[in-house]
Amino acid sequence: MQGPERYVQWINAHLGFNPRAQANSNALSEYVIDDLCSASPNAIGELVRASNLVPLKNASVSTGVTVRNIDLVLHELDRLPLISVQLSVEHKTIMAAHGKARKNRYGDIIAYCNHMHNHRSDCVVGATVVINTSGLYKIQTLSHRIWCGQHSRWRRL
Repeated sequence: MQGPERYVQWINAHLGFNPRAQANSNALSEYVIDDLCSASPNAIGELVRASNLVPLKNASVSTGVTVRNIDLVLHELDRLPLISVQLSVEHKTIMAAHGKARKNRYGDIIAYCNHMHNHRSDCVVGATVVINTSGLYKIQTLSHRIWCGQHSRWRRL
């Protein structure tokens, strides 16, 4: 699995990126697809190469009640125009305020899993959680201000 190392390289090449921006999620999705195809060449890899299972980033996945945007799905091509997802991955990032953010991201992942299993009960549902463990960090807020901080207890994360 090269995805984690490739993502760290991507982060280092894009210092100051907005962790809520789509570019980092798309990069991580590419690395997850590569790792899934590499780890399972005769199942997932073959289905993707044959276009029987189609990777889609930022997919709108619906249930009978609501629609949710999912970072990465692998869906069946033969069921279009409806998306029937066999495998999905949601990406979450914790950059600061780790105690509060960790609980919030856990709740986000539970809600995402429930949504995907309401979409299709046999869907394989996964998530990535990237946690900033750097002692010093710089975050760009939604108001485009740069905020610098220091983790005082980062080794406990």
